[in-house]
Amino acid sequence: MSWKTKDDLGLSLVAHVHDSLKIEDKYRLDQGRGFTWWAGDFSQTIWSDLGIFHNMANFFRIHSEIELLSCDGHAAECEIPLIEAMADATFSALIYDKAKDKYKLHCSVYASYDNEEWIKRVFLGAVGLQLSEAQHTAKMLAERLHVSPANSVHPLAGMREHAHPMVEADERFFKPWGSQPSKWQGSNEWEEARQAVRRICVGCKTDDASYLEADFEWHHGEQGVMVKLMLNATEPHPTLGNGLACRLVIPVNMLAGTRAHLALHINEMERKDWNWCHDVGSWCVRGVDLAFDCFIPNISYAPGILAEMAHDMGTRARWLNEKWQEMIIGSVAH
Repeated sequence: MSWKTKDDLGLSLVAHVHDSLKIEDKYRLDQGRGFTWWAGDFSQTIWSDLGIFHNMANFFRIHSEIELLSCDGHAAECEIPLIEAMADATFSALIYDKAKDKYKLHCSVYASYDNEEWIKRVFLGAVGLQLSEAQHTAKMLAERLHVSPANSVHPLAGMREHAHPMVEADERFFKPWGSQPSKWQGSNEWEEARQAVRRICVGCKTDDASYLEADFEWHHGEQGVMVKLMLNATEPHPTLGNGLACRLVIPVNMLAGTRAHLALHINEMERKDWNWCHDVGSWCVRGVDLAFDCFIPNISYAPGILAEMAHDMGTRARWLNEKWQEMIIGSVAH
């Protein structure tokens, strides 16, 4: 079924991305429930999974993925520096495609008619940032890691004469909005966010203006040690400026290489599995900690995002706790 039919919510959101970005037919290839296109030097694929009926509603998982680096047989050597770099993640996670020997950026969201309006805004922002992040960082990372940018061209139209304007989305849209105060600073939604996590956490607190912190059970370490959740509107992104920073910190003691490989493996699990957490952000290494980082830029602000992200991050913490042994075994085998 083609996205052009807009026969369900998933296809409609894929079409929304296409129409909003004014994607040219010449540089697009349709495939299944989505399409691949070339905004510049890298191919990006947008698609929707088939819907699933869950909790009395239909949900569609919408994906955006872009090729970043061709590893030339050196993928393992790149794991630590790449996964450490994801400590500044915005919407996309770092994944490794073993079949193609390529690193990619991937994100996905769970769309329903209840969250359609703000999901549109967040997902469109994720698509735009993927494009600019790949265009602006792939060459630098490739030179640093002695691999190659995953450049490609449309198989029929070839190389573009001029890059699509969205490859400069960070400079054109995100940074100017980020220079303003955080849209979440002083919001009246912080108490709503606390209510969204209080039933699934051990304890939480908020100043009702700029931050929320919560603790979640952790069954795989010393007694009393917790998974930490932090959301705040006062920590700017190093390049995009102000917005909403979201972070989970996991209390594990591992060698750097093991921690980086595990973070990459969990990213791949999130990509493949329906774990009911919006896959915006990335598992990463932050200092000596295993962490999940996500940053929602000012331009993507919409009412409801704060409480949704708080609950989403809490759900991710519980999912991690339940799947931890499976993740460890899978990471070793992967």
